[in-house]
Amino acid sequence: MTNRDIVSRGILGLMRVSPFYSTLIVKQEIVETKDVDAAMATDGNTLLYNPNYINKLKQKELVELLKHEAMHVANKHHIRAKQLRPKYERKFKDMDVSYHKAFNIAADLAINSLLVKTERNYWIGSEFLSGGCIPKEPPFQDFPHLLSAEEYMSMIDHELENMDEDERKEYINSLGLNNDDDCTVLECPGNITEEEMKSNSNIASATINSRGSGNESSQSAKAFIEKYSAPPKVNWKRELERFIQVTTKGRPNYRRPSRRHTQSDFIMPSRKDKGVSNIVLLIDVSGSMSNEAVSTVYDHMSDMVKYSENLSIKLLPFDDEVFYDSMQVFDKTNLPVADKDRIRESYGGTLYTNAIIQADKECASGIVMLTDLMPADNEEFMKYKIKTPFLMLSTYGSDWMHYDNPSYDNEQIRRIHDRFKPYKIIEVEVGKHER
Repeated sequence: MTNRDIVSRGILGLMRVSPFYSTLIVKQEIVETKDVDAAMATDGNTLLYNPNYINKLKQKELVELLKHEAMHVANKHHIRAKQLRPKYERKFKDMDVSYHKAFNIAADLAINSLLVKTERNYWIGSEFLSGGCIPKEPPFQDFPHLLSAEEYMSMIDHELENMDEDERKEYINSLGLNNDDDCTVLECPGNITEEEMKSNSNIASATINSRGSGNESSQSAKAFIEKYSAPPKVNWKRELERFIQVTTKGRPNYRRPSRRHTQSDFIMPSRKDKGVSNIVLLIDVSGSMSNEAVSTVYDHMSDMVKYSENLSIKLLPFDDEVFYDSMQVFDKTNLPVADKDRIRESYGGTLYTNAIIQADKECASGIVMLTDLMPADNEEFMKYKIKTPFLMLSTYGSDWMHYDNPSYDNEQIRRIHDRFKPYKIIEVEVGKHER
């Protein structure tokens, strides 16, 4: 059997378990060479394999190695390597660190983190695979899971910068950062923009093949397809600011253009409103809401009031009842929000209708509700006609989806949102979740 036959058998084996990854492999030119000091390496266009290494691998290990290279391509590591070089190369060279090797370690951390999370049992069972760079395990025990290659690269840079000379030397030697051995990610050869377009096209083809086959058994591939197919994230802070700007822009009126025209009859159309604009912020304080989500909105609310001319926010907590006696008003005179004012208790269930009726009675410029979209009175709430401009900030994606499994179901979020149409719902991104 020739070396090419061995690789072909590996590709066939990969096709059986992952049409997604195998498509990304066959989209590349496959070349045999002894010029790479690794079993395989890829620049996104060409897959190089070294026969001296390939012959020593078991079939199962060869399939996993091909999948590993395909994951680098799926994550566009060959493009990111070229993009990040200007930022790090000179700095690393001064520390006797190979940029190429450092990026490969960062890329492997990103890949292996996903594999450990989605296919841990198989990973642990393979002596060949378990020896890689893995977050949360020495020497990367302080590195969290599920970050990008760019984020891991930044952490490696931070580690090197904060070591004394002896510590840095030991760290570099232990990771082999002063050489280019065993580097499997090569920089893309072409223009970055063109490479991005080509890569997006290949990923789209791989996604179509995977879904069309109905034979995708790789959990990491499913996670990647879900991420790739997800709708673009909306900047909830920007959307909230836009909502407040629109609802508090004032009523049409007229004013003189400047002080020079005080005594004249010359006036111009205006929307400037010298009165205070009120926003009611309904905070769901039921037991299912996380403190982190509530605190995130508190912080942003403080910033908005601080930099707005005449904005006042009435904060009204609720769960299955409305805590009207606990309503607080925040404006520039009592910011930032004190810790004692952030304290909340976890109560029972959640009822929206009474809360929105109370908020409507305030005759405010707008109503914003922070909630996890889990009310017990959804039908009654949807029958009520809200008179005030209304926006919902949802923590459902942060509080209820399983972030320790990257293949969380975006379709589930869409289904939950559909229950509240036609109201606009924005998911609040609280941050990285470590379970």
